[in-house]
Amino acid sequence: YVAMVRWPRPGNTARWVIAAAFGALAPVASFYTYESQWDAYVANLTRRGGRVIVIRGGKFGERWAEICDAYGVTPICVDVAWGRSVDPVAVRAALAEHPEATCVFVQASETSTGAQHPIEAISREVRDHSTALLVVDGISGVGVHPLPMDAWNIDALVSGSQKSWQLPPGLAFIALS
Repeated sequence: YVAMVRWPRPGNTARWVIAAAFGALAPVASFYTYESQWDAYVANLTRRGGRVIVIRGGKFGERWAEICDAYGVTPICVDVAWGRSVDPVAVRAALAEHPEATCVFVQASETSTGAQHPIEAISREVRDHSTALLVVDGISGVGVHPLPMDAWNIDALVSGSQKSWQLPPGLAFIALS
């Protein structure tokens, strides 16, 4: 089941809240698990045999790489010490070394370590130095840290109900620009 959240309007508080948190006009609420949305992004935004950049600085960065592997996509990992934020220059270097990369996968904040990645700066590097899509896991970032999807040119954003939204698990919020 997928519920499209269209143009927010007064009288529909949930739509307004989701749209405001994502900084996008049309996020989607899906009644699947949060992690299934990661699978959906990898399955639909990449192709078998392709290459992607994965920021790997904790358990959830590692999980992006594992999902890519499962779909036959080669993750080029930018390893970051656990508890540290990625340097956007490292993202630029990975993109320069791998111009064939079609996506950059990163957490807004790496839940397992608490590190917040500089998504706005990463987005600039991706836009200025590649044609890759920027895919952001915002499960512990959406609604906590600024993540204006449209303003920062985030191509895909996913969040789940169980962390920053402080709701029971089982509901995922996703958006594509």
